[in-house]
Amino acid sequence: MKFSPEKLEEIENQVRLELVRNPHISCRGLSKNLGYNHKFLNFVKNKVHKETSQSITKESLQQEVGYFANLIQETNKILWEIINSETSNNSEKISAIKTLISAYALLFDKKVASGLLSDKPLPEEKALSLLEAKTRVEEIISLGKRIDVLRGKINEEQKAIENKN
Repeated sequence: MKFSPEKLEEIENQVRLELVRNPHISCRGLSKNLGYNHKFLNFVKNKVHKETSQSITKESLQQEVGYFANLIQETNKILWEIINSETSNNSEKISAIKTLISAYALLFDKKVASGLLSDKPLPEEKALSLLEAKTRVEEIISLGKRIDVLRGKINEEQKAIENKN
């Protein structure tokens, strides 16, 4: 079956959408979802993968991870405001701390997955930033201890409210 260039582009877009939904989808899965021959969809899937891999360079990947890091950094400023605010209740603070920790973990995972973190020895200026990172980890650990204290207080308040009822 021959398709017009417009129809082929439409099918490629459908395959891209399915790959976003499930990156590990098989050609038979694509065939089931889109209703085309699995061999044809295998050809389209390979074409989409090839286009994607050619468009990604190490520089563009570093740039995108940098944008993501900036986004997390700006979000973390807001989270720290919630954590340090006297008007925030304990559950808001705990939620903000959980979000903060998961954001750092997500950023680290993205850096590892993109290959930006490697086994090469670090230059001296980056070694200093590792000391800063160690300090941040210690801060996060102390925040974890504070979370435990806050959870204990919340549990006590909940028990007191239950006893009143």
